[in-house]
Amino acid sequence: MKMKTARRPRAIWITIMIGFALAILLATPLTGSAQWTTNGNDVYKTNLAGNVGIGTGTPGAKLDVLQGDGSDLVLRAWNYSTSGAAILRVASASNGNEASRLELTDNIGYNVGISGDHTLGLIFRTGNQSSSYAAMTARMAITPGGNVGIGTTSPTLALHVKSPTAGLPATSGTTPTGITRFSQAVGNGVVDFGFGGAAGFGWIQATDSTNLATNYGLLLNPNGGKVGIGTSSPSTLLHVGAGGDTPAVTSAFGSNIYVTNAGTTNIAVRDSAYHVEGLYYAYSGGVLYGAVTNHSVAIRTSNLDRITVATGGNVGIGMTPSSYKLDVAGTINATGLNIGGSPVTSSQWANGSGNINYASGNVGIGTTTPNKSSVSRAVTVNGSTDAIYELAIGETRKGTMYHDGTVLSITNNANGALTLGTNNGEKLRVDSSGNVGIGTTSPADKFEVSAASGNLGLRISSGNLSTDYSALRLYQGGAEKAVIYANQENLFINRSSSGNIVLGNSGGTVLIGTSTPNSSYKLDVNGNTNVTGNINVTGNINAKYQDMAEWVPSSEQMPAGTVVVLDVTKSNQVVRSTQAYDTRVAGVISEQPGIAL
Repeated sequence: MKMKTARRPRAIWITIMIGFALAILLATPLTGSAQWTTNGNDVYKTNLAGNVGIGTGTPGAKLDVLQGDGSDLVLRAWNYSTSGAAILRVASASNGNEASRLELTDNIGYNVGISGDHTLGLIFRTGNQSSSYAAMTARMAITPGGNVGIGTTSPTLALHVKSPTAGLPATSGTTPTGITRFSQAVGNGVVDFGFGGAAGFGWIQATDSTNLATNYGLLLNPNGGKVGIGTSSPSTLLHVGAGGDTPAVTSAFGSNIYVTNAGTTNIAVRDSAYHVEGLYYAYSGGVLYGAVTNHSVAIRTSNLDRITVATGGNVGIGMTPSSYKLDVAGTINATGLNIGGSPVTSSQWANGSGNINYASGNVGIGTTTPNKSSVSRAVTVNGSTDAIYELAIGETRKGTMYHDGTVLSITNNANGALTLGTNNGEKLRVDSSGNVGIGTTSPADKFEVSAASGNLGLRISSGNLSTDYSALRLYQGGAEKAVIYANQENLFINRSSSGNIVLGNSGGTVLIGTSTPNSSYKLDVNGNTNVTGNINVTGNINAKYQDMAEWVPSSEQMPAGTVVVLDVTKSNQVVRSTQAYDTRVAGVISEQPGIAL
């Protein structure tokens, strides 16, 4: 009020001056027609085609105000009367299209625009020296109905925020991917809201604005109140689902979490690090609790497992289940016991030191007259056309002994080995690939015989030594390729088809007549050698005596070292040389030549 009182003399003075100026203008004769007209206290311009300029002689609009003296205030609307308001009205005869608007520009282009009409309401636009008003982007709108839109000019709710992008919360850096962010003046904690992901999910994430890899907790109703997911009328602190029935849990038991659905309802819990998943399941058949993955289920008290159900279905009470359907560590008290649906009153089975035994007869399966062989004790499995004895673990067949009336088959139905043993130890193994091993648990070939120590032999024997032979035949592709056989006198190694017999292809020495090899030779023979045919030597021939001779007849007896010449009187014979430096020399007599031809 003091400010208005101080300015009133100035306003009166300006009014007097304007009135004085108008009086002078009206009193002064004009050589042309006046463009201003007075009507009482009103002054207006009669030439509607012209513009009015203040501070400029070339106005570009109906009212063009140019400020050039360095001050900031260009236009002021001020009503100093206490009974009125200061109103600046922008009106247009057009009924829409943002016809009435305020444009904020600089000397290059458009930067901010505010418009309003009865159709679109209030529109806020921004630009960066845009070329026109329409080139600026609409950022916010307030509809005639009062809805506020950010990023949209057609909000459908009281506050409608629309982001040009979508995505799940950023996990690093400082650039968010959400739609809306709420922050406070203290600290870097923010809450982001967004929508995105392949399945299209809305999300809320509390994080750190300076490091989006840092996440914070999110509280719902921290001071109390119920939370509903999928329901508009939660009945507990957390109510999940849209089932319309009334909870059966009474106030005597209480319920802080309630999950319901019009149909099958379940709660799944999963450890993603170890891929373990449990399920609590309610459906038309009842209530189910268990493990979906191949893991056991336990019920605990005092943080100790009391009842455990193993993956195969075996149950342990007070202990870990073994291979039995039920293992109990402790005493069982029962009012009755049924076996096969019939109550047990008396039995031939006896309990001896924790084991059940049947000591007074035979056991029959599929027959009332067991012991077909009349042995002292027997278990007989009888079938009409065939018979099978099965071994199962966890209701899954693992092994069978089967007879079809002709053939007896013993099979390991699991992907494992079949073994035979004696003297409380394994002696033969057939692995899952079909390899057979004797003395080894990991045969590398179709048949492997091994011994940890001592001599090892493989015997193939025939019946009649004088007429029969024992043979090892080698086949490839169904055809015999080689045979190794022996009779009473000889050992034969033959190719059954064209090809070679290769000895020592990978190194070593082939020995004949000796067991002490000389590694310098590929073939080491102790004894005489008879060769029918040619011997081709591409290297050197080493002999005990360094000479080579052939047998040639002579008509006279000559000692070793005698020089001989060809006998000219007889064909292919030699005689003693009788002269020195005889050019007819054929050789020298040798009693032990290194090589005899």
